[in-house]
Order: sequence, then C-alpha cells, then structure tokens
Amino acid sequence: PQPLSPSAFSELRPQQLEAEGSGDEGSDVGFWNPGEAWSHLKGYMEDHPEFVGNAVAFVVVGQILFWLALLLLLYSEIKMVWVVRSADSRKQMAELGQLKMKEQTLEIAEKEAKSVAPRPYITMGAMIL
Repeated sequence: PQPLSPSAFSELRPQQLEAEGSGDEGSDVGFWNPGEAWSHLKGYMEDHPEFVGNAVAFVVVGQILFWLALLLLLYSEIKMVWVVRSADSRKQMAELGQLKMKEQTLEIAEKEAKSVAPRPYITMGAMIL
C-alpha cells in the first residue's frame, strides 16, 4: 500500500468520523469538547455500572497512600531537624563550657544517631509511595 498524502488523509479523516457515528458536524477535528466527553463518559457509566465504584475506590486508596507518604516524609524530616538542633545545642554548650561531654551525653548522641539512621530509607519510601 502507498502512503497517504496529507490531502488524501484530510479527506479520509472526516469520512472515518462520520462512519464512527460522530454526530457533531460543527466541531473541529482534534478539538476537545467537554460536553461530548461527558456524554461519552455518561454512556460508558451506564453500560458499566461498576466503573464508578472502581473509580471511587482508586481515588480513595490513592488519597490514603498520598497522605500516608506525606506524613512519613514530614515525620522523617522533622525528626532529623530535631536531632541536628539538639546536637548543635550540645556542641555550642560544650564550647561555651556550660556542658561537659560526659558518657551520658555521648550516649544521647549515639541514640539520636541510631534513631535517624533509617531516615534515607523512610524518605525514599515515602517518595516512592
């Protein structure tokens, strides 16, 4: 088969639309008509009554996953800020001589470091989720 020239294609396209049953003679080819789209969607929903339930389920599950991911991301980042501020304040107090680096202070620093160790995984998991 020979490839169609642009003029032959433009003549073929309206004939295909008429053959498919598009009753909108005044619309431009390629222009999105919201009224026509709604009528097609309405017809599809009438033919497939389970469609609305499935669509709502996907929206609800998507929203739950979005908010869960957002909360995980915020938790991870805020916790990291708290740990860094705590470490900075201990460092500043030690430099000013108000706090001596004791075994207890070092244990707190180790606990804080362990508590933020999974941060990159939580952050990336939340981003993927």
